[in-house]
Amino acid sequence: IVDCNEVACRMNGYSREDLVGHAIEMLDVEESFVVPEAGLSYTDWLRKKGYAHYEMVHRRKDGTEFTIEVSTCLMTIGGRELILGIDRDISERRKMEAAEREQRNLAEALRDTAFALNSTLNLGEVFDRILTQAARVVPHETSSIGLIREGSVRIVRCRGFAERGLEEVALSMCFPLAERSHYDEMMATRKPIVVDDVRDYPGWFDNAEVDWIRGHVATPIIVRDEVIGFLHLDSSQPGTFTEDH
Repeated sequence: IVDCNEVACRMNGYSREDLVGHAIEMLDVEESFVVPEAGLSYTDWLRKKGYAHYEMVHRRKDGTEFTIEVSTCLMTIGGRELILGIDRDISERRKMEAAEREQRNLAEALRDTAFALNSTLNLGEVFDRILTQAARVVPHETSSIGLIREGSVRIVRCRGFAERGLEEVALSMCFPLAERSHYDEMMATRKPIVVDDVRDYPGWFDNAEVDWIRGHVATPIIVRDEVIGFLHLDSSQPGTFTEDH
């Protein structure tokens, strides 16, 4: 780096003295940008193109990472070939775009679920579609629907367990309502519940075949103001789910 302006210093969290004289790689997150033409150095690639416009990730002095939009070209000053780069911090724009995508996915999932509820009388098909739509809006590894029958929650539909060779195990599960505090809470509040780590949650069941489950989120299924069952989503990582999910 032979020169930089004050905005570049503020954006990256360094002083001018920190940057000038050091390699540009001090800002780059490894492999956030790779020259798209094999065998060409960055300078040769830029010389061939004339200019380039792309996105990559920078790392600030404090270690935080952010996305930038780069416009770059070659220039010659005093017989010396230099690379001029203009960077724009677009991390906020990316966050807004991600939020818009999430809202769009949610709206589409709700629309498609409503369509399923109104287009078929086959309860199994409705449950399958609900599990499919849930996967669009909340990332998870396995999911299931349990219905309340004779004081217990019996799993009637699941997703993701077959890939683990556990579909039969999942569909054979039956949990007495009175012994599961998270079911009691959802029955009382009619609201979802997030379990950061099932190993620290009282009343969680012990089953060696699904002891990989750590993070869990569930919501009651309510029909005509009556809780008839629950939708469960699971993760192998504790702390996966938030109140937003």
